[in-house]
Amino acid sequence: MRLVFVALMVLALAAAASAQQPRRSRPPAHPSQHPPEEDQKAIADLQRRDIEANMALDTEKLLALRTDDVVYLVPGRAPLVGQDAVRKYLGEISGQLANWDMLAYEENWQEVQVVGDFAFEWGTVNIRAMQEGEKRESAALRNVMQVLRRQPDGDWKNSRAVWNVQSPQPAPPTAEKDKPKEKPKD
Repeated sequence: MRLVFVALMVLALAAAASAQQPRRSRPPAHPSQHPPEEDQKAIADLQRRDIEANMALDTEKLLALRTDDVVYLVPGRAPLVGQDAVRKYLGEISGQLANWDMLAYEENWQEVQVVGDFAFEWGTVNIRAMQEGEKRESAALRNVMQVLRRQPDGDWKNSRAVWNVQSPQPAPPTAEKDKPKEKPKD
């Protein structure tokens, strides 16, 4: 009887010690075989090419920077899975912006983490454009999170992207008549 009690106590102590140990939700990450400087340079190159392709509204250049199994989680839409779905979406956007001039497409990444052959980045994308014949520009600010995947040749491509749009920021006044009027002081 005493032996059973001791065995139960040992099991209870082992269970309590195990419960106090932090649990891993995933296996430990494998370190990259690539130097961090190479990864940083290659990801910065992807970001530069992405900005250029967005400024030109060039669907094929954008798709060349995406993996074949790319997934976009676009606000208000079902997930877009694969290059064909993303090509159709980008074609729609290009059509809507056919008579717009892209003034700026700025990516501001707050964090980029490389884990093996994947990188995770989040930040904002500020887009400014002006419709032909208009005097005021339009602006949109997106909160973006992306998953990048290293390719066999060492380049990086965008594999997953999700974003939302912050409330539009008012464009700066472009003429004296557009400036806000001062309220009279009481």
